[in-house]
Amino acid sequence: MFYGYFSVDNISNEKYGQSGLGLISFPNGYLKFDRISCTKSFQLICVLNKDKRISIKNPIENDFQLDFLCYDDLIAYLKYKDYFNKISLIICDVDGQEIYLHRDFFGISPLFYIHIPNKLIAFSSNLTSLLNLPSLRDYLEINKSKVVQYLTWLSDGNNYSPSTFFQNFFNVLPGQRLIITNKKKEIGSFIDIDPYKWSNIKTMEEFGDEFRNLFKKSVERDINDNCIISAQLSGGLDSSSICAMIRHLEPKIPIHTIYADTETVLTNEQQYSDLVAKQIQSSHDILKPATNSFEIANLHVSLYGQPEYMYNGSALNREIMQNAVSKGSTVLFSGHAGDAVVGYGQDYIAELFDEGKWDVLKKTISIPSQLMSNINAQEENPSFKILYSLLARKKKKLNFIELIKLVLNVSRFFEIPIHYFYKNAWRKIKDKYRIPSSIIKKDLLQHSDLIPQDSTSVRRPSLANYKDISTVDDVFTSQSIIINEQFFILDKYYGIQHKFPFYDKDLFELCMSVPSELKYDHGRQRGHFREAMKGILPEEVRNRTSKANFGDYGRRVIVKLYFDSLHLLNSDSDIWNYVDRNNFNKSVSLLLDDEEALYVYNRVMYFVSKTIYLAIWLSKIKNKSFINLN
Repeated sequence: MFYGYFSVDNISNEKYGQSGLGLISFPNGYLKFDRISCTKSFQLICVLNKDKRISIKNPIENDFQLDFLCYDDLIAYLKYKDYFNKISLIICDVDGQEIYLHRDFFGISPLFYIHIPNKLIAFSSNLTSLLNLPSLRDYLEINKSKVVQYLTWLSDGNNYSPSTFFQNFFNVLPGQRLIITNKKKEIGSFIDIDPYKWSNIKTMEEFGDEFRNLFKKSVERDINDNCIISAQLSGGLDSSSICAMIRHLEPKIPIHTIYADTETVLTNEQQYSDLVAKQIQSSHDILKPATNSFEIANLHVSLYGQPEYMYNGSALNREIMQNAVSKGSTVLFSGHAGDAVVGYGQDYIAELFDEGKWDVLKKTISIPSQLMSNINAQEENPSFKILYSLLARKKKKLNFIELIKLVLNVSRFFEIPIHYFYKNAWRKIKDKYRIPSSIIKKDLLQHSDLIPQDSTSVRRPSLANYKDISTVDDVFTSQSIIINEQFFILDKYYGIQHKFPFYDKDLFELCMSVPSELKYDHGRQRGHFREAMKGILPEEVRNRTSKANFGDYGRRVIVKLYFDSLHLLNSDSDIWNYVDRNNFNKSVSLLLDDEEALYVYNRVMYFVSKTIYLAIWLSKIKNKSFINLN
């Protein structure tokens, strides 16, 4: 943890006398960091001396210190060493009265700040440390636009933005640099993305070999010596590959693996988890989820300083972290972000459809057993579903006559009964009146300035001609980055450190360069990843084409959460300043109906859970009960 506070009024007399704290003093302020919890995996603190030489020091390791002649030399060195994969950097120019805040490339480490020109500058890796400073309490105005964005259906998939839930507090974006002086701030990127670095590679075998090498390096970098390793092992391709690679690299060290049994059919991957655990000879625990989700959400929101973003809550993650700590582990490996970094290649299907290559498309989707699907889900013909989604993409681009002609052509060519399209279209029309499309109060939406705008914050000039920009955006969604921030805080609280091997810049750029056809791999998807894991993963796991669906488990959790939170949803609750109560009640009714379809539950679970997490957060503001980990 770290934070700093600088004021032109010399408001630096707030005392922090806890043991284990280091303090670097500056004119009119201070920079504080925690020697216990700050590690080289996250932050480096630098000071520009009067002669402009830079001393870079890791707060936890006093013997680690390097001097550089200038700022550019330092940045070049850190890029060369790949430190910005997971390190945030702070530079304080004592003489020039400038602060340079650099956030790591993937946003693993949070970096919040407030800058009131000619008054104060404060920053922290922990939002609550800022919220609890007495001198900042006058600046805790709620950001209504952020609340609107939080409550908007599917807005979690938008790019991560600099805004927070407080009007005057901001984030430094992943891979960006913020230079702050007393009077102004300057924002810019300092790490580029190169999607063409691997343009010399063409075949599946070559991509597989390179993926294996980079993935191996990333996992190896995260293995600490003399440390008991714990790893989440769901049985999915991501977590299984991490566990298998750890054993491949370290044949003799003890590995502890953890499987969370949510006791629902759609999430049951235990057979795959058991296969991997047996192959790597790990001590293997099977956990049952906690049932006190509200109590845990209440605690975690107090720690975050913002509402919960983990879709089904973080109770399950708490159980996993506490299990790892009980085994003496200080690190916990996770497959988080694997889906986004590796990619699925679904754009290949869209390309074939849009380019009129329907013969190839028909052949590609003609083997349902090869198509990735939710495990044990009783769904419609997957090829029908794919084509329906491709047509849905065209709805806004074509007029009604053009759309009908396209539907008829698709029906004839792909031999899909026309009533299939009519049935789905009619269902959509009925759902429009039956399922709330929004739970936001209408008077909030009437203000155009409160309607959230999608951010292109992670875009770089080098991506101007890169056609598959969604592969970049998927890694930097609001949900992904804020979950990183929340894991960071939970790690500090529970005494563990998550390791995310898929967050590796070289690996990410390699996956960006893989042609969508190879990624799609005849419907199996993630073809380059599967190729890389030959001989490392059990074949039954490497070749599986099913994927867990947490819908049933999520519904069970959120129903319980709803009944446990009714005291926060009474008629005089602050939540109704933001949420339309009628649409919320409609969502609850649909959630409690045992006969609804999974797609209905998915939407109303989103609305109900977001309302409850927001209500918890509003109660923390009202009661001034955020927990300061510093």
